[in-house]
Amino acid sequence: PTLDQEGKTIKVLGTFDDISNLKLAEQKLRKSEEKLRKQNIELRRLDELKNDFVTIAAHELKTPMVSITGYTDYILTHNKDLDFEIRKDLLLIQKNSQRLNLLIEKLLDVMKIDKKKMEIIREEKNIYDIIENCVEELSFQINDKKLNVIVDVRKDLYMKVDPYRIYEVFSNLFSNAVNFTLNGG
Repeated sequence: PTLDQEGKTIKVLGTFDDISNLKLAEQKLRKSEEKLRKQNIELRRLDELKNDFVTIAAHELKTPMVSITGYTDYILTHNKDLDFEIRKDLLLIQKNSQRLNLLIEKLLDVMKIDKKKMEIIREEKNIYDIIENCVEELSFQINDKKLNVIVDVRKDLYMKVDPYRIYEVFSNLFSNAVNFTLNGG
């Protein structure tokens, strides 16, 4: 402002800018943000539906796999005089059933991780016992391939571990070792 000698405003100089385009752009930006927010909510909802579906499907697959694995194991352990080809086919069913069970478990684990629900429960466990159980689980394949397995672990070795996870790790390692070791190894 320009003032006179008494300090009164006698003129004001100003500029005006047309900000209609800026206001329009801000309005479009707010609409886009709202649209993205709604789409994000919908994507989260769809992701939750997908996770629920996969979890349910995996659990539904586990049920028949328990029967398939159980009956196959039963037939193999209680019928020593099976024809070679039948035994070979049953071993293949057993191997693929175990593989499918493992895939189902991994799928369920991924879903738990995705939902941030994976729990690690640490308990004091005897590692020797866990390893012995894993070897026992594979005893049929070990005997069938005439493998020599030596468990060289102290019987009093205790560690604070998640029993399910550590069993899974050892089981995977031993299963791979058995599968990829030549007969008589």
